[in-house]
Amino acid sequence: MKTFRLRLILMLLVVPALAVAQRGGGGGGGGGGGGGGARRLPADQAAASRLRLPTRGDIEDFAPSAFLRDKRKKLQLADADVNALKAAEATAKERNKEVLVAYDSVRHEMQKLSDSPDIGSNANDAALRRMAFGNLMSQIRAQREVDRAEALAAIPADKRAQAEEMLKDQDQDFDKQVGGGGRGGRRGGA
Repeated sequence: MKTFRLRLILMLLVVPALAVAQRGGGGGGGGGGGGGGARRLPADQAAASRLRLPTRGDIEDFAPSAFLRDKRKKLQLADADVNALKAAEATAKERNKEVLVAYDSVRHEMQKLSDSPDIGSNANDAALRRMAFGNLMSQIRAQREVDRAEALAAIPADKRAQAEEMLKDQDQDFDKQVGGGGRGGRRGGA
């Protein structure tokens, strides 16, 4: 957990520093309004191209332990199993809190950049935010794998295969909501 915090802090410090450094040099033109600067989109195009990224709540809605707890009747889970899922959910929320706060911050910044009519002047900022966003999504996916394993561990062995199938469906929904790049490559399919 310490290395994760350290990486997160470094990323949050380095990304803005790189953005400031990238803005600097511009190639000599002096700062005035020469022709090669920012490109503006008409208001209707800017609104139509608005970036829609899942919110922190959207991601939290896909918690594997909460999902399986909601399916308790279908899985015929005992009260002890449901309590184990609740404990796994609480552990996952605590573990994921920091990365989700960072995600929400980067998502908000990306949203502001995408809403800006000055596409060209924000290109470096946007690239850095996309890189930070990609890193955070990788962390969210990795933590989701841990959450998934803990949720499945709370399910009795005789019901685990059924729970695994339910989670595969949820994984597909998660990938649709937050974008591709999910489990398919590692497990050889959906």
